[in-house]
Amino acid sequence: MQTLKWEKLVLDWRLKQQACAEVQETISEVFDMLPGIYSKELFDAKRELAYRHIYASYAGAGESIYERAA
Repeated sequence: MQTLKWEKLVLDWRLKQQACAEVQETISEVFDMLPGIYSKELFDAKRELAYRHIYASYAGAGESIYERAA
């Protein structure tokens, strides 16, 4: 999450195709380090859910729904 926050979730990242791709790639790299206990289909679904959560929760430039709620 730190890598995403400091390097990938920049201002208006959701509007830039390259930035979205970099966020997805970072998530994939992290998920690839996890033990391979899930089927490929379930693994891909969980990775997609993680991306959707980050897309919905982190606007970029240090803004997130969690910081606003505090």
